[in-house]
Amino acid sequence: MPYEFLKYKVFGFKRNYEFNATPSLFENENFNLTLEYIEQPNDEHKIANDFLYKVVDYGDETAIFVVKNHGKKTELDGEYLTPFKHKLKESILLQRIRANESSEPTSDLIKFNTINGKIEFIAEIGQFELDKFDEEKNEIVGYNLTEDIVIKMEKACA
Repeated sequence: MPYEFLKYKVFGFKRNYEFNATPSLFENENFNLTLEYIEQPNDEHKIANDFLYKVVDYGDETAIFVVKNHGKKTELDGEYLTPFKHKLKESILLQRIRANESSEPTSDLIKFNTINGKIEFIAEIGQFELDKFDEEKNEIVGYNLTEDIVIKMEKACA
């Protein structure tokens, strides 16, 4: 069994995230993107809240954010994101939450281009929360209520 599964699911350790009041996602001369923490379940953020309840237990410390733009328009404006973020040379790997064709919550691994503000779809992740990028193994580790996942990255993506 993977270490992450044993630690968090079997032994009941809680994942801890620290959040600033208004965390910054990215800022340069063109873009100033911040993350607004979604605190209470409500209809406006239904898909994000539904996703959250599918991947974590009640009481787990995690979050969902909505992207707010204070600069030039980007394809990331108004999108829902998990705390997963990995900076690359001219882009950032992120996990976007959206509704699928059946209006069920799902997520995607995306690459946000910090030069032109465009999003590149990499892969559908489904109902898992991505946790961290392991640079030594070039893989992303994630989890949901019942299982862990590992996503091997190609050098071209990362």
